Amino acid sequence: MLAKKLSVIIPCYNAENIIERCLNSLVNQTLGLENMEIILVNDASTDGTLQILKAWEEKYPDSILLIDSTVNMKTGGARNLGIQHASGEYIGFVDNDDWVDETMYEKAYSAAKKHNCDVVGVLYARELENGYRFPFAMPKGKKNVPVDATKPIPDGVSPLPGEVWSKIYRKSLLVDNDLYFPEGLSYPENYWALLLKYYIKSYYVVDEILYHYIQYENSIIVSGNLDHILDRLEIQIRLLQEISKRGLADINDSNIKKNFLHLYYVNTLHLIFMREQSAIPYEICNQMKEEVLNIYPQYYEDNFVKQYCCKDNAFAFLLRTLEYKMTNDLWDKAAEVYPDETYDLSIFLHAEKEEKVQGTLENREVFKLGYLLFREMQSILSEFHQILYQEYLNAGKLNTSRVKAIWQHYEDMILQRVEEAGMIEDVVRENYHLEQKFYRLDGLERLWKESLSAFDRGETESSISILIKLQQFLVMSQDLYQGVWCRNELIDLSDDLEQ
Repeated sequence: MLAKKLSVIIPCYNAENIIERCLNSLVNQTLGLENMEIILVNDASTDGTLQILKAWEEKYPDSILLIDSTVNMKTGGARNLGIQHASGEYIGFVDNDDWVDETMYEKAYSAAKKHNCDVVGVLYARELENGYRFPFAMPKGKKNVPVDATKPIPDGVSPLPGEVWSKIYRKSLLVDNDLYFPEGLSYPENYWALLLKYYIKSYYVVDEILYHYIQYENSIIVSGNLDHILDRLEIQIRLLQEISKRGLADINDSNIKKNFLHLYYVNTLHLIFMREQSAIPYEICNQMKEEVLNIYPQYYEDNFVKQYCCKDNAFAFLLRTLEYKMTNDLWDKAAEVYPDETYDLSIFLHAEKEEKVQGTLENREVFKLGYLLFREMQSILSEFHQILYQEYLNAGKLNTSRVKAIWQHYEDMILQRVEEAGMIEDVVRENYHLEQKFYRLDGLERLWKESLSAFDRGETESSISILIKLQQFLVMSQDLYQGVWCRNELIDLSDDLEQ
């Protein structure tokens, strides 16, 4: 078989009822079948899959290559076999239950050649087996521009997402850097895609939905099978070891730590808790917890942990389990309240703290209080603005004495909250390592009074302008407590308010 522009590798396991749609979408590609090599890897199927694949190879002998593995190596091993036999300049992967738009590989390959990219990705739609399509694409609405992966990512361009099958890859990139999948394990892409990112120099995202990812009820991602969960944990440990072995990065790097906490701990707990009518595997949960604390005993000192832990979301709730000595009863309670929107933390009130975990997370309640205070101040100020605006509409102007009377109604509430917020300022600055100029709680009262003084002088527009800027400041301060970084904007606005 002559070298082709593109090799597409499809691992096939017990796919007799689903493979036809996938293959039909591949042989009808506008790139031209003569320019493609379709590599079908039968991964020791126990149904009629092999016979179907043989029929397709016989029908397209110049474009389809069948590899029959008598040992089930799972998706990772099957993909490795395909890479070893691929002759194409670029390589793509398709899951046997998915299908692709007929223009996908023409558009991806054209972009790769035009921009000389290592990797080209497309958007995808997630669909159920009954045909229902979720109303979004992953990633969403990004620009068609080539990206130098060694430099900061431009605005509006998606970081290279982790899905293996929605892209094509320069074959030499994979082979020269020994980038192969873990074999015999589920979730091999969690290892491979993250390792690959260290070697990519350029990539491109085609801003069209061209890949159709089909989700089945019994898929690995949604089943929560315990063997798959154990595979998931093994994959993440191997990834850390490989990054360290290759000297690609320090595993204590914040991004690596964040990824490990997400995929090894938080996302795995999510899968465990979401399994229907299944007992919590306490031994596995405790093993995960112990592994995290052994590898990253100071995990709570990272800024991203502080950011997440002052939010009310799933990540913060599940990460919270690292702080406490989790009894079987406490694991059951955590699973029972998850994923309730309130993420009820009261289950931890009487739990014994882990001796290893001390420090910043102890102040989570303080951060929560700060968020609530700023949200309340912002809400009060918004209500004040609405009343002023209504007064203006009714009378055609703002009466100073009337404004002062309205303000008097809110002043005591605002100043009390300023005082309360000031009490926690030192804790916030210490834990976020903020400069004095970044956080100006001590200036809030002055700004309220300056705004009223402007009203007294008849400078209505100036006063409202100060209040609007102050409201922006409060909104961003509120976001800070939620963990949304707006450092530069706050500094600029703070400087502006001083002038």
